[in-house]
Amino acid sequence: MHERLAVLALLAFAAACDGRDPLGPPGSVRVDITTTGIDRDAAYEVVADGQAHAAAGTPATVTIGDLRPGNHSISLQGLASNCTATGGSARTVKVTSGGMAQASFAVSCTALTGAMKIVSTMSGADIDTNGVTVQVGTDPVRNIRSIDSVVVDGLSAGDRTVTMGGLEPNCTVAPNPRAVRVVTGGLTRDTVRTVFATTCTATTGGVRVVVQTIGLNQDPDGYSLTMDGAPRIADLPTNGERTSTGIVPGSHSFQLDGIAPNCTLNGTNPRVGTVIAGATLQLAFTVNCVALLGNARIVAQTTGTELDPDGYAVRIDGSQVLIVPVNGSATATGLGIGSHQFWLEGVAANCVVAGANPRSATVLQDVTIDVTFEVSCAPIARIVVSAATAGPDPDRNGYRIHVTSEGVTVDPSDKTVAANGTVTFEPLPAATYTVVLLDLAANCEVSGARSRTVVATGGAAPVSFAVTCTVLERIAFSANFDNNWDIYTSKADGTDMQRLTQDPGFDQEPAWSAIGGIAFQGSRNGNTDIYVMGETGGPATRLTTHARRKAHRLRQRSGW
Repeated sequence: MHERLAVLALLAFAAACDGRDPLGPPGSVRVDITTTGIDRDAAYEVVADGQAHAAAGTPATVTIGDLRPGNHSISLQGLASNCTATGGSARTVKVTSGGMAQASFAVSCTALTGAMKIVSTMSGADIDTNGVTVQVGTDPVRNIRSIDSVVVDGLSAGDRTVTMGGLEPNCTVAPNPRAVRVVTGGLTRDTVRTVFATTCTATTGGVRVVVQTIGLNQDPDGYSLTMDGAPRIADLPTNGERTSTGIVPGSHSFQLDGIAPNCTLNGTNPRVGTVIAGATLQLAFTVNCVALLGNARIVAQTTGTELDPDGYAVRIDGSQVLIVPVNGSATATGLGIGSHQFWLEGVAANCVVAGANPRSATVLQDVTIDVTFEVSCAPIARIVVSAATAGPDPDRNGYRIHVTSEGVTVDPSDKTVAANGTVTFEPLPAATYTVVLLDLAANCEVSGARSRTVVATGGAAPVSFAVTCTVLERIAFSANFDNNWDIYTSKADGTDMQRLTQDPGFDQEPAWSAIGGIAFQGSRNGNTDIYVMGETGGPATRLTTHARRKAHRLRQRSGW
């Protein structure tokens, strides 16, 4: 052992003689510094083994080199009074030969000062609009709005006196001044809040004005209200209300102005009322208006041919009707001033109104205006339909004539013409028409087509139909007209009815017999049998004595 120590000492002495450290090459230390909190220190001093090696801010990293292997003392110095290093401000680190040791310092700083937020609120009537002042202790006075806030910082810890000033006499707040405690020493800056809630009482009153206007031709632009001769304090609608505020308390006179000449105000104008602070005076005005009237002369100027024979009717605003000659005038009196609608009605089909119809015109007060309608008439177009019927049994109901035209309304479109007669469709616009003969009896035929095309312009356009009718067949039938069934005949259209039997028994089921005459079933002599008689009546011949069986056989033979 002693020999080994002697060798080490000899080696150390030899290394010292030639300038080398017997423990090996030097090492280094990296110092990491972080800082949290508020009001942080600007910089620190890093000391290694009692010797200052570097000054550093935060955060920062400082490297100290050329340190002999072994333990070394690293400290952080120059900390502000409000800052502390976690785990102390000194560290012992071990440096190895050629290596790098690490030391970390976490610094925490607390607030040196506090802050104060001063809030101003106001409520009530007639709020102070000029703003207020606030002062903390003997600090400078600060101006803020009546409803606003301000933050005062840089305050040391402790109770501070806060005062609000500049309040109007009608506004109060309590307590004022007041003590507010400022707190420091936290990791964040503490802001204490104090609210000055100010209440203001009314110093003025209000006026609520209600206007009602009745009658015709009411004032279109409303009214205005003046107080004590001036100024104007409100613009008012024709019917409605307005409220004015900020009126100085006391007795005042109020006048409604801007009333139209045809309107009058009920009651006095101006009228006196007392305004009370914090209250609203109620005023009501009623205005009566009378109608402003004028007249309108309606003039009709008609040109052309075949003028409207019965003149025209003029409808005013959809109700009032005035009769006007085809070339003349009529005057409507007592019309309210303003715009009115005029319709010219009753214009014949061959006549046209120039310009708008209806049309608007403005009636003026105490003036007669002219509203002129210009009408032009063209020749009337007519279609004259004639029917000529020949033959022994003409259609006794006549015929139905149907007239149409594309794009033209024919009213009425159907008329009846006698078998030998004439019917006229008029007045008609100039156009091409289709004329059709309808409801022709079965025994009648038209010569040519039933449908004809005709061009109608001015005057009469003729259309004729030639009809030929043959003899109508006669039919036989039984009927109970006087509480007894008898045999009758008539033409197929129901005319020329003749009674052929008058027996007290029932005569029924007639048929034209194949052997000539009319066969029928009769309940004569207390039994039902088959009889036959001439086509025009006369004596009946009994054909059977066993009615039901014989009647059946005869019915089969005669083709009933």
